[in-house]
Amino acid sequence: MWSIGYRRANEAGGGYPGTYQDVGAALDRLAEEAGAHHLDLSRVVFVGHSAGGHLALWAASRGLLPATSPLHAATGFVPRAVISLGGVGDLTTFARFIPVLCGPGIVERIAPADKLSEVSPAALPPAGVPIFLVSGVLDRLTPPWVAYDYARAVRGRSGPAPQLINVSDAGHFDVVTPSTPAWQEVRGLIEASLELH
Repeated sequence: MWSIGYRRANEAGGGYPGTYQDVGAALDRLAEEAGAHHLDLSRVVFVGHSAGGHLALWAASRGLLPATSPLHAATGFVPRAVISLGGVGDLTTFARFIPVLCGPGIVERIAPADKLSEVSPAALPPAGVPIFLVSGVLDRLTPPWVAYDYARAVRGRSGPAPQLINVSDAGHFDVVTPSTPAWQEVRGLIEASLELH
C-alpha cells in the first residue's frame, strides 16, 4: 500500500495547485522507487475516500492535462482501476454544496472557477481504465446522486463506463471502517481489481 498525504485546501500551500501537485509528486515517487521496493506498477489501483476519491479520479487523468497546466506531468504508469469511495467526480454540479460541508472559501481554493477544467474529473479526458464509484446509500455528505452526476457527465466518452456501486445500510465513513460490512464489500472490490481472488 502506498498512502498519499497532501496539503488540504485549508492548509498553507493547499488548494490549487498545491494539493494536486502533492498527489502528482507522490505518484511520481512511486514510479521512481518501484524497482527498489520490488513493486509491480502493472498492479496498482487508485483508491480514495471523500476528498481522496475526487483526487483518485483526478490522478488517473492528470497525464492528459494540457502541457500548459502546472498540474500536467508525464505519468510513469497507468492504474489498473480507480475506486472512488464517496468522492466527488463532477465539481461543477457539487460546488454549491462545498461551503456547507467544508466551510467558506474552500471551493475557491480547491477548484477556482477558471481552473475547473483542470481539476474536475468530469471535465478531464477519460483515463481509459475501469472506474468504480462506491456510495453508501445512507451517506448524507456525498449521497449516491453525486456519483450518478459524474457518470452522467462522462457518458458516451471513450473507455469503459463508470460502474456505480451503492452499498446498503452504509454512511459516508462506513465504506472505510474495517469493522463494517461496507468495508468488506470495498475490500472485495479492491482485491478483485488486483486479481487477488
